[in-house]
Amino acid sequence: MLLHSPLPSRLLLLVFVLSSTLAGCARFQERKATEDPWVQYAESRFSAGDYAGAAEIFESMAGKSSAPDHYRLRAADAHLRAGENAAAQALITSINANQLDDVDQVDFHLLAARLNLNAGRATQAMGELNRIAKTPRTKAQEVHYHLLRASANNQLGDMLGSARERVAVGPMLTTADATQNNNEAIYDALSRLPDSVLQNQSPPAPDRLGGWMQLTHILRTSPAAELGADLGAWRNRYPRHPADGPFLDRVLEESGRHVQIQAAPSVRAEAPSTATETASAPRKAASPFIGVMIPLSGPFAPAGEAIRSGMLASFYADGSPTKLPLKFADSESSGVEQLYRSLTSQGAAVGVGPLIKEEVGKLIRVPDRTVPVLALNQVQDATAESVVQFGLSPEQEVEQAAGAAWFDGRQRAVLLAPASAFGERLSSHFARYWRSLGGKLVATKTYSPNAGDYSTTAAQVALAVGVSPNPVDSVSGEALKADFIFLIANPHDARLIKPQIDAQRLSGFPVYATSHVFSGRPDGQQDRDLDGIYFCDIPWLLHSYDNGPLSSSALAPEIAKTSPEFVKLIALGIDAYRMAKMIPTMTPTDSHLFDGATGLLTLQSGNWVQRQMECAQFEGGMPQARGLAPILRPTASSTP
Repeated sequence: MLLHSPLPSRLLLLVFVLSSTLAGCARFQERKATEDPWVQYAESRFSAGDYAGAAEIFESMAGKSSAPDHYRLRAADAHLRAGENAAAQALITSINANQLDDVDQVDFHLLAARLNLNAGRATQAMGELNRIAKTPRTKAQEVHYHLLRASANNQLGDMLGSARERVAVGPMLTTADATQNNNEAIYDALSRLPDSVLQNQSPPAPDRLGGWMQLTHILRTSPAAELGADLGAWRNRYPRHPADGPFLDRVLEESGRHVQIQAAPSVRAEAPSTATETASAPRKAASPFIGVMIPLSGPFAPAGEAIRSGMLASFYADGSPTKLPLKFADSESSGVEQLYRSLTSQGAAVGVGPLIKEEVGKLIRVPDRTVPVLALNQVQDATAESVVQFGLSPEQEVEQAAGAAWFDGRQRAVLLAPASAFGERLSSHFARYWRSLGGKLVATKTYSPNAGDYSTTAAQVALAVGVSPNPVDSVSGEALKADFIFLIANPHDARLIKPQIDAQRLSGFPVYATSHVFSGRPDGQQDRDLDGIYFCDIPWLLHSYDNGPLSSSALAPEIAKTSPEFVKLIALGIDAYRMAKMIPTMTPTDSHLFDGATGLLTLQSGNWVQRQMECAQFEGGMPQARGLAPILRPTASSTP
């Protein structure tokens, strides 16, 4: 009897599920019989894309229907599709999910997950999805479920988990466009993983996810001469893989690699059964490549990912038939000295990286370097003949913004900076550089970053400028102590500080700022409070109207998934790829290299790269270009 006891309980569960489903169908039939014309009209508006109109009808029906929560749910869905998140959230909060039928309950949790994802609450979204992980779902709900899990994993930084969900949903998609978009999302997620993960965590053949991971590894690391054979071996191990066909053809075409995929010889067809063994199998040496040493794990991984995105974009846009493949190595996995020697022994023709300043110093001290390197940061008072130093130095940005003020005839500055280590670093550099030009620093004021009220700070700045708090005194005609404000602030703080300064009878008073004042994403609504501020930044962000393959508009998807503080590193990656190709022939004679995404690039003596940025001014909340930033050399007679 004990052996057979589970059977009745399963039967009871089946009866319960069927009765619940039938009850839900009965309620649906009841709604359809009594409200069919309205249902059809609302659904027709919904299908036509008039989501706001459909939401209005659904909400009206909720007030008259015997199943109001069903129509509130439909209205919330319509509001969300119309971009009205607040209205959708208000409706879904009013729904008693326990009163919904089984199908609607799944839709309820899917909708709640979407709302959480839109608000950046990936953990809460995953919680909603986990509630229906074992609940029966329709085919449409199943597709929606996996895509939402993929998005949640993406927000959480679990790229392997995101790819896994999209691999699962692939066979359920019914259109060629949906399949292609899904395949591109899989490849994009896996491209963000370090080689060690692609190699060591790849499920064995014929697993579809394992096939994707192996293909990503091949496309990233295989030299041009071996790519056809490697893809042939991959095709042999993963026959009829969903990536093999239009997706792979498109990737190869966009990358400019026109290869003939070779039929894998029998010895390669008998490759080891584990992906790790295959990936680590010895390959013939002497095929040169560009070895890139950037952080792909640990706290600096987002910065490394942004650089990699830029380098890959630049690589794919390079139509040269002789271009060298890129091979990325995680600089967090071992010391930079060991990593450099490893890439050198594997045949690297040139190295790129590291990113962290301390590691650049270590690389400069490596003895007997045989392969030239483009470092992605700059170290003061440390040079090496075979190491070119290139980076987004904030000190260079301070100098060029200050130079713009000096070029405009400003001589007396009030400096306003955050009370932080970074603020102190840039403040000290501004003070030294400004005085070296011959300028006067009237006063230095600090503020608490990320505060909510800067009225006191603004009043202190006004006094330092020379504006009296007494309206009678303010019209005395006496010359002001300062003729401009130099601001160091992020977008959040600047949007609050600038209106407070204007309120101190300083509206229209010149304010110059470093590039940190601009988020990199034009937003006329939020940045309207920055109107009047001059700043200097990388051209790639200021020319968002460009439409070339490497423009910020063309790479908008990469920008959208990159944290704002790392967006400029995409441009650094774009220029790093182009510069890496030039390193063997570079000569440090103040020679112009090229007009880059990060500025006009010039190689200076000492093997460091000078970036000349562009300046802009906020008007109507949008940055308007004002020309190249001046690069001023302090005169010998200037007082430091």
